[in-house]
Amino acid sequence: MKDLGWLLDVYIEGSQAVLWFKLENGRSLRLVDRYTPDFIVKPKQTVSMENLARVLLEHPNIVRVEPECWFTSLDRRRKASVLHVWVDDAKNYWRVIRDCEKLKLVEAYYNVAQKGDLLHVQKYLFNRGYIPTAKMEIEYSDGKLLDLRHIDDGLEVKPPPFTVLPFQVKFSDRHSISSITVFNEFLDKEKTFEGGEEKLLNLLSDIITDLDPDFIVAPNIKEVLNQIMRRCKALEVNVPVNRNPPTMQFKRRALSVLHCGRVLLSMHTFQWLGVAGVVERARFTMAPPRLSAEWQAGRTIDSRQSYEALKRRVLLPMNREFYSYSLTVKDLALRDRGGLIFAPEAGIHENVGVLDFESMFPNIIDRFNVSYETVKPGFIDRSIRGFLGDLTRNFLKRRLYFKHLRDRYPKDSLE
Repeated sequence: MKDLGWLLDVYIEGSQAVLWFKLENGRSLRLVDRYTPDFIVKPKQTVSMENLARVLLEHPNIVRVEPECWFTSLDRRRKASVLHVWVDDAKNYWRVIRDCEKLKLVEAYYNVAQKGDLLHVQKYLFNRGYIPTAKMEIEYSDGKLLDLRHIDDGLEVKPPPFTVLPFQVKFSDRHSISSITVFNEFLDKEKTFEGGEEKLLNLLSDIITDLDPDFIVAPNIKEVLNQIMRRCKALEVNVPVNRNPPTMQFKRRALSVLHCGRVLLSMHTFQWLGVAGVVERARFTMAPPRLSAEWQAGRTIDSRQSYEALKRRVLLPMNREFYSYSLTVKDLALRDRGGLIFAPEAGIHENVGVLDFESMFPNIIDRFNVSYETVKPGFIDRSIRGFLGDLTRNFLKRRLYFKHLRDRYPKDSLE
């Protein structure tokens, strides 16, 4: 079968990736795909590639080992001979790495999925090139993904037609639900429901069933939904937070709240970003919106840079640090001073001219080849094209396109 829709959420369960789509006809679609987690090892100098590969293949959870060549640095001048290792299941991933460490045959590990850094779901999306929230032509059969083809909708003004349910729950001193307030997508209050707890849970169940929201928004969203799930279990009421089959609802708490086929957002994040901002963040980071919407700037940039590096076959060390030349304290003090601001003389001035640079820093990065690996002591190496320039250019063009397009619309319009 084939359908058109938007990739709403992705998560990893063992040896499978679970993908949720919002289809053009308004339905949701759940598909699974094979996920074989991987990492890369560099043998110690005293160990041959062939011997290490043979030893690794004896491990019961390693399904494949291949010799490959990858770049060792962002400047892409040197390659290293390494072994690419695939593991049968994400649940066995770190046990395999710990077993490899016990062998004492490996000098370094690269491209490793680890909590708080590079997640399994990021590696799956990076390897496949699937863009979260992007429009796709979906081919599937019997609940399994066969193929995804990206449809470029990057210049559309309106975000994908994801539905949103913002609400707020008040709890009594006994942690029972005392009221539920529902808002529209612009966070205007629509209605407050009060009454018995069972009645309120059934009302919330009806609202979620009727709207079938793609985004569920509430203050302290995960804590609130966990409490709702606990009250549902106590009162034997089913609130369909989870788009998975009802039999999976109480299998484990993490599944019912985190992996539910919907995007769960805090009210603060949704108020700040809105649907359009969440979509933009997910597409930039190449990470699911339920994760990337809450990330700070550092991790947002790191995710995109990791994707771009892997796409260029640049190895990612386990402990990544800022790519920079060593500086003395004096050099650091001279360089790290931010922008220079001239204080004007107080008084009235005539014939004042204003000069403004449009998107000054990204334009400097692109035009002058400023990047981690090109900035040398005293000069910029122009013999190679900088990593940051390539990354920045497309997003700079996109930003300027929408910035200029904005002037064509009335000031207070949704566009």
